[in-house]
Amino acid sequence: AELVSFFLLLVVAGYETTTHLLTHALCMLAKHPELIARLRAEPAVIPAFVDEVLRYEPVAHGTLRLALADSVVGGVKIPAGSPVMLLLGSACRDEQYAENPDRFDIDRRQHGSISFGHGVHFCLGAALARAEARIALEELLPHVRGIRLAGEPTWNLSLTVRGPLACTMEFER
Repeated sequence: AELVSFFLLLVVAGYETTTHLLTHALCMLAKHPELIARLRAEPAVIPAFVDEVLRYEPVAHGTLRLALADSVVGGVKIPAGSPVMLLLGSACRDEQYAENPDRFDIDRRQHGSISFGHGVHFCLGAALARAEARIALEELLPHVRGIRLAGEPTWNLSLTVRGPLACTMEFER
């Protein structure tokens, strides 16, 4: 039962997060149309683009943990056993993590990624998610000259995973 439950978690988590990652990537291309030509001309840059999308607009915005020991974080005492909400979306925009964090820059020098968590909690599907996004963009971009948002996306209300419920786009061939 535990194995089946874990398998279902992986399927659902991998589907929803990858769908949102691809949508975030397409939204960034709509907002930065000059990148379409660059990524078409330099497909080797697509992984850096995907990593910057993950940093700038991480799909997993937060995750819940339980403090195992008394701790102090940012001057705040956290007793053992306390639930803690880790805000990955905020951490990805922290000035200590990225210079000019509110600027989308695919030429940014990455210092590792915290979009997929860290340590024993690092996402099991991180490599697969990156590969799926890279392959999707490599297949799509040769056929697309422009992407336009046809209206504002409607966002979900989840505390942990951020993505659009609806996002209509128009593609120029």
